[in-house]
Amino acid sequence: MQNKFTLNDFLITLQRITTPSGIKFVHFKKAHSPISIKVGSRSGSRFDPTGKSGLAHFVEHIILDGTEKYPNKKELSLSFDDLGASYGATTGPEYTRFDFLIAKKGHLNLVADVVDQIFNKSLLEEKNIDLEKKIIKTEIASKLDNNKRVLSNNTKKLIYGDNQLALNISGTEESVMTITRVDLMTHLKKTFPQNMTVISCGDCDIQEITSLLEPVLPHKKQSISPDTPGVSIGQKYGAYNMPDQKLVYCMFTFPTSGIASPDDVALNVAATYLGKGRASLLKELLRYDEGLLYSITAGNVRFSDTGYFYIEVGVKKENMATVFNKIKAALETLEKDGVPQESLNSIKNKILNTGIISTQTVQFWTDTHFYRELLVRDNNYCYTDFLNDIALIDKPGVDSVISRYLTTDKMFFYAVGNVTETEVQALFS
Repeated sequence: MQNKFTLNDFLITLQRITTPSGIKFVHFKKAHSPISIKVGSRSGSRFDPTGKSGLAHFVEHIILDGTEKYPNKKELSLSFDDLGASYGATTGPEYTRFDFLIAKKGHLNLVADVVDQIFNKSLLEEKNIDLEKKIIKTEIASKLDNNKRVLSNNTKKLIYGDNQLALNISGTEESVMTITRVDLMTHLKKTFPQNMTVISCGDCDIQEITSLLEPVLPHKKQSISPDTPGVSIGQKYGAYNMPDQKLVYCMFTFPTSGIASPDDVALNVAATYLGKGRASLLKELLRYDEGLLYSITAGNVRFSDTGYFYIEVGVKKENMATVFNKIKAALETLEKDGVPQESLNSIKNKILNTGIISTQTVQFWTDTHFYRELLVRDNNYCYTDFLNDIALIDKPGVDSVISRYLTTDKMFFYAVGNVTETEVQALFS
């Protein structure tokens, strides 16, 4: 057995502080490196009020669009450009997050200044709110034209029904138009500060980050919780017709578990075996052996309290039934026999070595740890623990998780493209 991975193997020192106000800081100190910082809170689309879907996403947009010091996004961007730094923002189902990348710790003051401005001194001017509505409506329309976006959104609706988790993060054109300045201010006061968390990596000490950011970060303990979604017990298939598309994009999904589940390690192995990389089983069967498709991928999406495993393919319509049946047959064989031992050894080596390669950037450490640190307040699990779990997992451990989740009787299927629901229904009969 190989030696256990430690953070020292990656020249990383882990530092943690939870301030008296409750803000959680986690820092991966990495010498001679730029600094990546992610500031986020438990305030994503799952927390949007009824009839106001898209509110959290709207807040992410509008607080960047005019503050006391930076009257517009151009002025804000110029302050970063002068230092060769960058910033960005994103909203997910369970978080709103702001990302910063700076060259050195001497630029931390800029991050603190910008965080103070956008979190505490955003102007929320009516003219900017009206303009942002137009921008977001265009964004929503662009996503409806994107077959993979439609596939992802409609798959969640198929699995979770009307739960908030299944709603479009950006909202609908109708819901966005109902959002008012009062809605934005209420969200910023009640929901936006929930469980404020800062994850960072680079060449500085955690005290240098906390001393600058704690005074300017709003925070409150989470008091608003999303409804836990149930898995649909109704129809397990669906389709969205986009007649001009040349390919049909299909997603096979299986409800799984939340982010803190130990089953994630085995599900990662299963995804790699089935659809990740050039040597995966389904790529060999469907592309290399028969030329039935070009792209295929697999993975496990995790939320705080649920998740789903997926296999996604893009096929020509005339090949859809053949691909569907071959994937279903491969899953039935996997359920019966599990992952072959020889394949498991290769998969573990692949995950471990690609993982080691990935760790070279500071963004990797903040990207990998942000979501779990935000959702699991007493988290003490980090990437080296994941690598060690991969190294230790055996065939019975993987096979038991496969039999728990990845069985065809639990499978959902959705297709987007030049296809109808009747044609999809025929696959099941």
